[in-house]
Amino acid sequence: MNAEKIMEFLLYGAEFAQTRNDLCHLTGWPDRTVRQAIEDARRATDDDGPFIVAAVNGRGYYLTRDPDEVEAHYRSEYARAMSILVRTKGERRFLKKRGRL
Repeated sequence: MNAEKIMEFLLYGAEFAQTRNDLCHLTGWPDRTVRQAIEDARRATDDDGPFIVAAVNGRGYYLTRDPDEVEAHYRSEYARAMSILVRTKGERRFLKKRGRL
């Protein structure tokens, strides 16, 4: 399974972050497969981690169990999700009026 395999290529610590390009080279997979493997691995992670987080400086992905790093990543992803919901509010209303939602 790609989700399990991607974990073998990720290291602990922001200083060891791997870009998707790095992960493509290491795994031999195309970018789309690497992205999906990261998402699948994130979904499969239990409450104790390790968690795959993106480096704040945009320099790639790494593993962590550090509460500060997990919180920073969580807050960033949460803000992104809320931004998407706000941005699509008009579309949602449009579709609701037409019985599509």
